Amino acid sequence: MKIDALRAFQLVVEHGTLSAAARVLNISEPALSRSISALERELRLELFDRTGRQLRPTETGRAFLQEIQPVLSGLERIGDFAAEIRAGSRRRVRLVSMPRLSTAITAPVVARFKAAHPEVDLSVDIQPRRLLETWITGQRFDLGLSSLPARHRDIDTRLLFELPAVAVLPVGHRLAKAEAVTVEDLTREAFLTLSPGTLLRQQTEAIFGHANALLRPVVEVSQAMLACQLVMQGTGVTICDPMLPSAWPERLTCVPIAPRYRMAFGMHFLRGQELGPEAQELVRLTREVADGFLEAQGLPPQRARELGAQPSAMR
Repeated sequence: MKIDALRAFQLVVEHGTLSAAARVLNISEPALSRSISALERELRLELFDRTGRQLRPTETGRAFLQEIQPVLSGLERIGDFAAEIRAGSRRRVRLVSMPRLSTAITAPVVARFKAAHPEVDLSVDIQPRRLLETWITGQRFDLGLSSLPARHRDIDTRLLFELPAVAVLPVGHRLAKAEAVTVEDLTREAFLTLSPGTLLRQQTEAIFGHANALLRPVVEVSQAMLACQLVMQGTGVTICDPMLPSAWPERLTCVPIAPRYRMAFGMHFLRGQELGPEAQELVRLTREVADGFLEAQGLPPQRARELGAQPSAMR
């Protein structure tokens, strides 16, 4: 598959017409049309709806673009990386994190690292967990942070910590002072959850299924942060880990789910890649921040370990 064809596809989507994209690429419209058609044949996907004057991406085309954009973005920076290496310029460490860890873990880690190592360039990329495969195939990180399980033949994973699933409630809610809440309690509430197919949605369904209860959300959203913000607005309640809600202690309350359900998070490393001293320091700081978060939540420190089979989540 030619990278030029992927770039051409991206430009046609961005500009909406073959003529505009062809001008950017400095090629003829027929040549661009042949390139797009060849890409569709190779992928065996219909990427565009050709019924109107403009080329509109199909749903399949939009999904494909979403997957290749991080890869193309990385390729665009290869020249910059090569120039830095030739010039013997500043060192660079790459951190990729999913959004659920960004507030409680990623931001403090970045702040501490830069305070201690201002001479090192740190690249931080917040990506949804579903793009984990893209992180790996693009070889785009020294340290990756995500929820678990996350298995891939090209990564090694260490447990960062396990956190209890919590009901996220607005301050002053009738259940806010309870020691724990049950699924039965939550079935009486307007319930918010993530979209089908996301890990947090699967975890929520497992919690409800263990209690033989049917999950009936009033709103489905694509990100846990939005779910927490809707809880603050009084739209309903949700289930999450304690990390995101901890950003708004004056507006949100977290109450553990009973029986306890564990949500695991891990650190990922490219298999066979030797970490430089700066990347090792980033890992150390991540462990330090994670231990501090556990302490703030009244939870004992947890020993990092290499992960094989994932344990059962229910207790």
